[in-house]
Amino acid sequence: MSYIDIRDLGKKRSSSEIPPDIFDLYKKIMEQKKNSRVLIKSSEIKWIEKGRQVARSAKVIDPENGFTNSIVNIGLGEIPPHGHTGKHKHTEAYIYIVKGKGHSIVNEKRYDWEAGDFLYIPPDTYHQHFNDGDESAVYLRVIPGPLIVNLMAIFASLNLNVEGMLHQAETAPEYTGPKPKVYFDELEKQ
Repeated sequence: MSYIDIRDLGKKRSSSEIPPDIFDLYKKIMEQKKNSRVLIKSSEIKWIEKGRQVARSAKVIDPENGFTNSIVNIGLGEIPPHGHTGKHKHTEAYIYIVKGKGHSIVNEKRYDWEAGDFLYIPPDTYHQHFNDGDESAVYLRVIPGPLIVNLMAIFASLNLNVEGMLHQAETAPEYTGPKPKVYFDELEKQ
């Protein structure tokens, strides 16, 4: 087995050498990031009504809005009074409660929260958020990704198909749309 020194990544190699030259890929990604969108106005945010997770959700800092982010995605969620999200899991997440009062079930344990609080959701952990108040609860969520998810984000920015990253155990009660195509849990059974 031959090893490639990181200092040699930009040098030409024969096609039989592995791994392929990631230096060129890195340069392409960095060039793409230089042309990223920088600002999104609140009036431009597209809310998804009655998605699988909450009554309303919005991708904010996301490739779908012209940003070239690949390390984290930032979005908003809004849970109606006395409503809840669907039970689901994904990579780790950081959640800031902007407005409202409620609780989350993480690994079958209850955590009460209110405006100004932060939640950390460990990776690959089923969780669900509940609004206990008479007004809508709003949260800002940041989902960073491990290497594989960052690669998936890069692939998505290059218009490659990356479906199947979300583990959906059940949908929000208001959701009436189609079921997601494939879950990793289902793939493991095949």
